[in-house]
Amino acid sequence: MTTAQTQRVLITAGAGGIGRAIATAFSEAGAQVHVCDIDEPALAALRAQLPGVSTSVCNIADRAAVQAMVQEATDAMGGLDALVNNAGIAGPTASVETLDPDAWEAVLRVNLTGTFTVTQAAIPHLKQSPAGSILVMSSLAGRCGYPNRSVYSTTKWGL
Repeated sequence: MTTAQTQRVLITAGAGGIGRAIATAFSEAGAQVHVCDIDEPALAALRAQLPGVSTSVCNIADRAAVQAMVQEATDAMGGLDALVNNAGIAGPTASVETLDPDAWEAVLRVNLTGTFTVTQAAIPHLKQSPAGSILVMSSLAGRCGYPNRSVYSTTKWGL
């Protein structure tokens, strides 16, 4: 069984907010951590804070970028024991009647399809781990919904 000291952890959207806190906690517990994010300056700041953390710039809505990022992560860490699917976008606040269909699809591409794509790419590596784990971050919005946040709530329920 792996422990925090031996875990190899990939965290999506880990350069800020909750993802950064997760990356910090794993790193401080002794895990090898790889973080992907779309925010390159935030990744640089994370590497300065946690010098042992490896990073990749990656938009998880881009399937080819995800494949390359997962390979970078597993190469950097020598495998993968845990995946934390943290990436997500809020999307617009609008009624369904006025919601731009392109905005709807953009949120679906990141929150649902992106999470699927990262998970699918990570599974072969996780299967080689004696204790592979997948964590998927969602939101209370998926259970209760929020006014004028139909796309966000839909994706969080889907997760």
